[in-house]
Amino acid sequence: MKIKAQWGFRGDALKLNAESADVKAGQVFEDVDPEYGHVLVGKGLVVKIPEGTAPRETKPAKPAELKAGEGSDVVPTINSAGATDAAGTQTAGGAGPADAVSDAAAGGLTTSDQGADDKKALLIQQLEAAGVEFDRRWGAARLEAALAEAQKKDPA
Repeated sequence: MKIKAQWGFRGDALKLNAESADVKAGQVFEDVDPEYGHVLVGKGLVVKIPEGTAPRETKPAKPAELKAGEGSDVVPTINSAGATDAAGTQTAGGAGPADAVSDAAAGGLTTSDQGADDKKALLIQQLEAAGVEFDRRWGAARLEAALAEAQKKDPA
C-alpha cells in the first residue's frame, strides 16, 4: 500500500517500512502494511495513493468554467403584473394587488396567470368582495368552484 502523510506524526517505523518513526507532512511511503495504512487513513493522518499514479493536484475553476447562473448577483423578481427585467424592475403595468383584483374581474389577469399562492389569495379576495361564505383552508380549486357557483347565482 502506498500512502502520503498529510500531517507530521510519530508512527511505527517497521509497519511503514521507514528508517525513522518520525513522519513529516508530505512524505510518501511505499509498501506500508495494509492494515496499519488503513488505520492511519481512518485517523486522517495520511491519504492512500492509488498504485501506478502520482498524487492528484486540483486546479481552481476559471470564471469561464463556472456553471450557468453561478456568480451572478442579479435575481429577477416578478411584479404584480407579472413583468420584470433582469434587474427585477417593473417593465410594464405597475398595478398593485388591488388593481390585480379589479383587472381579474374585468378580464385582464386571470387566476391561471398567477402562482398557486397568488391564485388562492386572489380567489379569497374575490370571494370576500362577492360576500360568499368560504373556508380559508380550502384549496384553490374549491375556492374557484365556490366563486363560479356564486357568479352563476348572481350574474351581476
